[in-house]
Amino acid sequence: MTHKKDIRLIEYKTKVFPRNEIPNEMGELLWKNYNNYITVEFPSPKTEGQWQLTSKGYVGYIPLTQDIGINLQPKVSLDNLFRMLEYAYKLKFKFLEGVTNCESIKEFYERLANILALKIIDRARKGFYRAYISEDADLSYLRGRLNLAQIARTPWEIKLPCHYEEHTADIEEN
Repeated sequence: MTHKKDIRLIEYKTKVFPRNEIPNEMGELLWKNYNNYITVEFPSPKTEGQWQLTSKGYVGYIPLTQDIGINLQPKVSLDNLFRMLEYAYKLKFKFLEGVTNCESIKEFYERLANILALKIIDRARKGFYRAYISEDADLSYLRGRLNLAQIARTPWEIKLPCHYEEHTADIEEN
């Protein structure tokens, strides 16, 4: 998703743009659809005839048109976000000095995706945790225990009400 022009906003800092730099339709689009993320001040005597955009503390990317997007940056450097994530979630990132420079949110997300992929591969090598999860289902065959009380209440049902345990790796620990 490469845009010809990215508007870069830093958390809680107001950025001023000349009236002709942002079309009115785009300003209205921002104001209507992204008011939770960006404060939009339209050109007026109050703003000296200029646009004022302020990020409300969110970080990310808003694609407005094929040519223009808004890049919402954090107050802290992106490198420092990795240190905060390490501390908050007790993660261990191994980076070489000078290799962790992130200049954009896109690079930051790519780096996080890379870390996630490496952690998944590491977990797969060690083996996934497995557990038994209780399931209740109406089946066309008998599996586990039969729920006789339900059969007695609804004898016209063809499918069998069964209670069984599924051995799965789809658990929170993985």
